Amino acid sequence: MRAGLPRLLRAGRDQGAAVLADVAQLLGFGRVHAPPPPPRRRARGAGARPFRATELDGLSAARVTARLAGLTPAELRKARDHERRGANRAAVLRAIERRLSAGQRRR
Repeated sequence: MRAGLPRLLRAGRDQGAAVLADVAQLLGFGRVHAPPPPPRRRARGAGARPFRATELDGLSAARVTARLAGLTPAELRKARDHERRGANRAAVLRAIERRLSAGQRRR
């Protein structure tokens, strides 16, 4: 009788876990022990971090225009608004507008 006890305990544990998983799924919780999904990353690269318009502060106009190449249209608009409120450099604003209009023509 003692020889079958570990097997019975293991089977009971497995059945209990299966029942809990079924209940969780029925209630909309998915898998009971599933880790949360990883945060979504940007398409620009695995280690890409969010764009902050304040990163443009203190850069020369030439450096800012060089940084515009990798920005999305939403980020370009954010940079444009920040530039208008801040340094308001005509060369930077022209470069942003060129990139925005080029992006609209591609669609």
